[in-house]
Amino acid sequence: MRRLLITLALVLALVAVPTADPVAGAESGKAAEAMAVAARVPADAVDACVSYDRITSTCFRTRPLRLQFGNRFYFRGRVGAGLTGPVTVWRMRPGTTAWARVGATTAGANRRFTWQWRPTVAQVADGYHRFQFRVGGTRSNTLRVKVLLGLCAGDVCLQGYDYVPGELTVAVGDTVTWTSISNLTHTVDADDETFESDLINYGDSFAHTFMAAGVYAYHCDFHPRQLGTITVE
Repeated sequence: MRRLLITLALVLALVAVPTADPVAGAESGKAAEAMAVAARVPADAVDACVSYDRITSTCFRTRPLRLQFGNRFYFRGRVGAGLTGPVTVWRMRPGTTAWARVGATTAGANRRFTWQWRPTVAQVADGYHRFQFRVGGTRSNTLRVKVLLGLCAGDVCLQGYDYVPGELTVAVGDTVTWTSISNLTHTVDADDETFESDLINYGDSFAHTFMAAGVYAYHCDFHPRQLGTITVE
């Protein structure tokens, strides 16, 4: 059954139309919806999203984005044709209910804007920072981001096309948990078939308990170059 799902996912990926407008790009299956929103910003509206780099088409509008401390959050957006003036940046800190202005940017001739945020150690928190972009009294959709001291809650994180860390050493009897913070679909499959996950999407986890010593190489069925190793001592 899982092989059938993988085959179907690969076929859909080949026929899918790529996101033409990165301002509100793919959100785990919501690419078409997000692209339509960005392509038709009302004259009196501000549209925004947040990404983990400045060039990828993957951009989060409604789902939260979590990044390890030390990385930048890249915000982008578009201002409706009926709005003029600077784009101000507002943030609500975790555990608070008040918005504070934290920056400003400008929209270019194409009415697009960008802004970056690199959190400090003091801004690492157990909660989500909320951001809005405003032109006058008009507010964008609210974006949620979280700064992590670790990359994810699992022992191994699925990020982009990588397992992080790619090599992990554990003791006999330990359970290893893989958690995805990737917008792509992945699997965790042992080369010797001793363990095999279901399809893993953003926010999903898979766990396996290693009861025998040895070196366990594993891979992702979707991405042949995505490889990892668990050493059990």
